[in-house]
Amino acid sequence: MNLHTAIEKFHRRLVITKRPSTVNYYQFYFSLLKRHLGDVAITTLDEERLLTLIMQLKQHHPEMKHITMNKALSALKTILKYSANHHVIIPKLTETKLLIPTITQPTIDRILTHYQSSLNHPVSLRNYLIVKILLETGLRMHELLHLRKTQIDLGSQTILVAMTKTNAHRIVCFKEETVAPLQQWLALHPEVPWLFYHMHAHVQLTTSAVESMFYQLKQKLKITDNITPHKWRHTFATYFLRRGGDLETLRLFLGHSNLKTTQKYLHLTEIDLRNQYRSIMETFKK
Repeated sequence: MNLHTAIEKFHRRLVITKRPSTVNYYQFYFSLLKRHLGDVAITTLDEERLLTLIMQLKQHHPEMKHITMNKALSALKTILKYSANHHVIIPKLTETKLLIPTITQPTIDRILTHYQSSLNHPVSLRNYLIVKILLETGLRMHELLHLRKTQIDLGSQTILVAMTKTNAHRIVCFKEETVAPLQQWLALHPEVPWLFYHMHAHVQLTTSAVESMFYQLKQKLKITDNITPHKWRHTFATYFLRRGGDLETLRLFLGHSNLKTTQKYLHLTEIDLRNQYRSIMETFKK
């Protein structure tokens, strides 16, 4: 079996068993592997050939991070194992752990204040709630957009998340102050099943629509922070830990299947490091 055939076989499995976001994730690596390996016979893909692949990636994509290369190699390993039961030793590159900035509190305050001034307008109310739910729950974008009104429990301030990456249902919480605007929003078009929808067509809101919303917001308010949808999930996780939350609880809220994934969100800013150092060193004072 050749590589192109193996990729197509694996792709068909993805389309049937996985969500579109997972299929899109693999598309980039399919293209990268085809470009640098060609339609080689799978049996020729050994450790030596993969080392050559790494060298090619470094040469043709000098800006590519090791984490991206490792994901490409991992994708290849999965393809070979599934399509041809061919196992190869994958050399893993050392990854640089970066401090990823969160959305700052001043930026969050500016965005919420901007929407709060016009909550009587349905679009502003909807967009305000999108920001609030993302910030207070840490939901993934596809989880947010697949929420139905019946999954919202205003009494307990919880949301049942059914359309998840792991196919396991979970419960997330939202703040008491969000109950009132949610009630106001739910009363507008009770016949629409989705929580968030296009105002005129009354159809499920799309990822591109939300991304466009944040882009326009960034331009209008002249925001310098990255406020893409996934950044709100990262901000939720960081703030949760920074305010004393534990990793296991955060794992459950984020819907991770193992704690190792959640630990990637455990990063400290330079200010956090300084503050913790000073707090600890205070105990050494005479």
